Amino acid sequence: MSRSKNTIQFSDISSAPIKVKYSATYASQSLEGAGITINRAWNHIMTVTGSVEEKALKYNMIKQLYYKNYISGSLLMSGSAYDSSEQSTAASGSGDADIRYFPTESNAQICFLYVPRFEFGEKISRNSFQLMPTNQVSAYNVIDDGNGNLIDAYNNYKKVGNIFYSQGVVVFTDPDYVCILQNPNFDFQIRAIFPSPSPTPSLSITPGLSPSFTPTVSPSPSSAPVSPTPSVSTTVTPSITPTLSPSATPSISITPSVTPSVTISRTPSISITPNSSLSVTPSITPSRTPTVSSTPPITPTISVTPIIGYTLSQLGLNPCFLQSTGFPVANASNIYLPLGVTDIQPNIYLYQSYNVKWTNITAIADASGNIYTVNTSGQVASYSTSHC
Repeated sequence: MSRSKNTIQFSDISSAPIKVKYSATYASQSLEGAGITINRAWNHIMTVTGSVEEKALKYNMIKQLYYKNYISGSLLMSGSAYDSSEQSTAASGSGDADIRYFPTESNAQICFLYVPRFEFGEKISRNSFQLMPTNQVSAYNVIDDGNGNLIDAYNNYKKVGNIFYSQGVVVFTDPDYVCILQNPNFDFQIRAIFPSPSPTPSLSITPGLSPSFTPTVSPSPSSAPVSPTPSVSTTVTPSITPTLSPSATPSISITPSVTPSVTISRTPSISITPNSSLSVTPSITPSRTPTVSSTPPITPTISVTPIIGYTLSQLGLNPCFLQSTGFPVANASNIYLPLGVTDIQPNIYLYQSYNVKWTNITAIADASGNIYTVNTSGQVASYSTSHC
């Protein structure tokens, strides 16, 4: 008798984690409800005795956590050191490095914004921070450059502070911008990154039956011919059909290997009576074909029909006239044309991203300077008589 065994190891199960990104916009009047705090601090003298100002403590906290290694005269300035809040891997002097300036003169001021982790998840996505005044007056447009630096896009991309993506901290160190968060009318936007939960598959196995059949015949002695009947033993290894029920979206494919084994043993038993003739009739060996069923892996197929093509800047287009209202601000780098379209023309839609249309663009010019109106559905309407 032989036996077949099939075991599914956890090492045979693979999963691919996914990360979810989503954008969130916060108005200055609703920050408290989201747990976001605005803090202002300054460099005042701290003594051993007496009370210490809260703003002075906050100043030294930000200095110690994020800027100590970058201040001239620090012990770490002259040697290598690990910095857990390093934002960029670019070489120093390349123009893309993490540049940190921190004012240390007496009464110097800074301000910083703290976003709680449940709002940004694993970390704030690079190139996603933007802070603008609510009234859309072009006084400032602070964005991050992807390397941890805050720059003002309306003022020659001047560096005004730093953003620490993994900690959710935004610091303004430029003296002209320390009051920017005190303005009661501003909006800012971030894109958060949340990892998906790890899938925990559950395995359910239902074994089949293992029948065993052994007939036995004991003939009585007589003068008649004796026909011995063989003893047949049939052992069938059960077929196992595993059913996998994962509790998460990622697909898990398991292909079990089942090798059935059928062993038939034949032991004829013959009883002979003296002075009798013996006639042996061979028995028919039964043939049994086991059935093995295996559930094939399920591979979901996702079909997406593309509807957007390139941005205006990717097509080499820079409209001489572009008018929009509200937030976010439209520009040649974030306006997508439909697939196969290479210039502004009537009846097409303008997209922010896949299946998301621009609804706050009111007018835009094509490559020849013809100005078209755009309706609130993001569709280019009629050509106006204006030209730029």
